Amino acid sequence: MAAGGVPCDIASNSGPDPMTDPSSKQPEVFELPGALLDAVFPFHFILDRGMGFMRVGTGLKKYFARSGIKDLMDHSFSDCFHIERPSAAQPTFDSISTMLQDQFDSIQTAYRSVFVLQTQPDDPIRIRGQMLLDTDHDQIIFIGSPWITSLDQLDRHGLSLRDYPPHDPIGEMLILIQAKNSAVNDLRKLNEQLQFELKEREAIATQLRHSQKLEAVGQLAGGIAHDFNNVLMAIFGYCSLSIEKTKHDQELYSNIREIGKAAERASHLTAQLLAFSRKQELHPRNLNLGTEVRDVERMLRRLIGENIQLKSLVDEDLQNVSIDPSALHQIVVNLVVNARDAMPDGGNIKIVISNRTLLTLNHSIHEDIPPGSYVQLDVTDDGTGIDPELISKIFEPFYTTKDVSEGSGLGLATVHGVVKQSGGHIDVTSQVGKGTTFSILLPVTKQEVDSEAAFELDKVKSTDSGTVLVVEDEVTIQALLKSLLQDRGYHVRISSSGEDALEFLHANGAVDLMITDIVMPGINGRELADRVNENFPGIKVIYMTGYTDDEIIRRGMSTSGLPILQKPFWPDDLFRMIDSVLKKGP
Repeated sequence: MAAGGVPCDIASNSGPDPMTDPSSKQPEVFELPGALLDAVFPFHFILDRGMGFMRVGTGLKKYFARSGIKDLMDHSFSDCFHIERPSAAQPTFDSISTMLQDQFDSIQTAYRSVFVLQTQPDDPIRIRGQMLLDTDHDQIIFIGSPWITSLDQLDRHGLSLRDYPPHDPIGEMLILIQAKNSAVNDLRKLNEQLQFELKEREAIATQLRHSQKLEAVGQLAGGIAHDFNNVLMAIFGYCSLSIEKTKHDQELYSNIREIGKAAERASHLTAQLLAFSRKQELHPRNLNLGTEVRDVERMLRRLIGENIQLKSLVDEDLQNVSIDPSALHQIVVNLVVNARDAMPDGGNIKIVISNRTLLTLNHSIHEDIPPGSYVQLDVTDDGTGIDPELISKIFEPFYTTKDVSEGSGLGLATVHGVVKQSGGHIDVTSQVGKGTTFSILLPVTKQEVDSEAAFELDKVKSTDSGTVLVVEDEVTIQALLKSLLQDRGYHVRISSSGEDALEFLHANGAVDLMITDIVMPGINGRELADRVNENFPGIKVIYMTGYTDDEIIRRGMSTSGLPILQKPFWPDDLFRMIDSVLKKGP
């Protein structure tokens, strides 16, 4: 720290001359580059404790060069100068530093005190300026200028007015420091802004890449949904037809029920992709979380293998929640599979379902959970755990620490998306080497559990009558619907396209009900219904499709408010829809 209270950061310029060697690093004074000091203060110099020159300004170099001293760095201060004023000062480092410390307690008093140095050669020139002490580095800095009485004196010494610094060396030094600091601050702010914009651009680019991946997944899901759902539709239907004929054979009856349940779970795979890519709207129902999880527990045990123990604990007075059953199954399956993969050598998975009330805002890693009444689903494993640096990324789409052959990065992202779509919250706690717990909190509903709509194969069906026209381009679905409707007592007519259906109606007259696929070659189902309504206004219409809502809209059709059966559907869903449509007035 200088005696005047101004911090100095002075580096030696020993070695190559910074004025002649561009590759050398120039020392700095007051954090100012040496080149700038040369431009503003050409008669400055820096002394070390031995009173040797550490740096010399270009003006002094020029002056002493004409006096025969080629390199001041080879000389000491006393070789070139003596102090004329103040007269008490002795040309030693300690005497000058003592005087500076005694007399100059601030930069302002130092500024009012002037040193006059006189050169030693013939025809001497006086140099007037200020000295500052850098106690941190044992250095003395002189900033000044020649003291002349005529321009002829300048010419004699090879100098010019350009070699003179401003009239106020210390003041100009402070101005330069302030200007330099201001410029640095401006550059720092610009750099921070640039860094922020670069991060923002990278975030946008990342979101775009994720969006493109999601779009690819959505197109894949939408593409396979139609064909896959038609296959599942056939399994659903023929299971329903077969179950009625096998009640006498308990083993066969149970096998067919398991086939039906497996087909229903298979439909969840398509639903998982569709829900993740936001291609299909969720259909929440009021249900008991414990009952639903127990229903899939047998399937979960098959997924995890024999070397992993699965245990579930459910509160006796569990409250109800509102969530799409398929979405819930996606959540449970993904979390259990994720836990399984974290324990390649086996271990334990525990599912705990309980009521939970939050009285205050709960802060977690991924989100803040508001106070309220919830049903909490915990899935805990004692596997490898998650690194704290990675835990914030685990819900990102396509992020995975597994090998390419083991994971796509969709599982936890799907869980997060479905939970949020269902109005719930998700949190995770983990310790490396000890295990992980995923916690799902779903808001409580006061509504009673909805009646079961899935896989009611044992229900005795009444016999109905009437004529139904089925318009479907898939032969397997044609045969299935014909068998289901005839078994219920309907007269059934089959058309493979919209054109065939119109031709049949014009030739044979109206029917009671038309069930038509929406997406077909030629005339689509919506256009067919419009023509039928125009020519045969008494015919009721039910639509069915294996495509997603987005895909139907993309094809230029609107299905809002229409009676639609989403393939695959159970026969009971079909008959409930028929009953509802036929009971409505024209």
